[in-house]
Amino acid sequence: MMKSYQLLLLLLLFLCIGCASKKIKAPDDYCVPPPYTMKMEKEAPIVIDEAKLALGKKLFEGKLSSRNILIAYASQTDEALLALIALADDSSEQAQLKRNTLKIEIHSKINAIFSQMNSVTAELDCEEERIDQIATTLSNMNDKNVTRLTVASILVGAASAVAGAYIADDNWNKGVAVGSGVLGAGLSFLTLNPKGKKVNLLHPRNLLRCFITEKNDIEFPPFVWYMLNEPRFTNSGESSVLRNTQKRWIRHLFDNDKEKALKAVVFSDGGVYNAGDLHTRAEMFDQMQSVIHSLNQNLNFFIQEVNILMLKK
Repeated sequence: MMKSYQLLLLLLLFLCIGCASKKIKAPDDYCVPPPYTMKMEKEAPIVIDEAKLALGKKLFEGKLSSRNILIAYASQTDEALLALIALADDSSEQAQLKRNTLKIEIHSKINAIFSQMNSVTAELDCEEERIDQIATTLSNMNDKNVTRLTVASILVGAASAVAGAYIADDNWNKGVAVGSGVLGAGLSFLTLNPKGKKVNLLHPRNLLRCFITEKNDIEFPPFVWYMLNEPRFTNSGESSVLRNTQKRWIRHLFDNDKEKALKAVVFSDGGVYNAGDLHTRAEMFDQMQSVIHSLNQNLNFFIQEVNILMLKK
């Protein structure tokens, strides 16, 4: 009879362990841009002819900085800006009309690249908040589980003490003591090492993957992707902001092992996440936002110099 009681307690313990590691379903990915804002076909990446760029540096000398010349060619405002510079000393009515037309063209292209930057930033911000909310919900659920296990462990200990005082049969008394001891130890172990709930999170559109594989399909607009991969937009001029971000992730999150990083769930189409993995994913999106914001500073400086050109006759 003692063995049966112990087996019952062990069965209860295994049931507790099984309940402590459940998966929950993640909400839909509402951060993916609507279809009408995404190109149906992949846009060609921006490639600047270095010979043309060298000539541009001479033509824009004293008018634009070296980085802004890069932006001019990447945003395809170079021809309009050069035409505007050529008309600087022409005060005719025809020249004024031409200048107005060029200014509209330049503004239109600048607004287009700002729209691209803002759309990427909005998606990154939305994804960070979404993942952070899931992580917080998961953490709260796991904290409640730990509290329940702690309370259950206390109740088992109390019940064992009370039972020991009222059970006269020595064999039953020993059985209760041993069984409650096993159950209490098991509950305490779960409290110290909770597996916790996990979530099955799918993300076939994965902007993080672009940073680790250095491959872009339709996730990033061409202009944004160009700025991310152009080393001349960094202070050192030796490594792009994308490469620098990638190196930080590999060094700090994956023990400086790129192969290990490439196999990580955060860079895949999705999989099972615990709360810690989710917080890490959210933090990576936050870092990507910072990268895009830093590139925006270059655009603001570009607009300042362009506005100076536009103010001239």
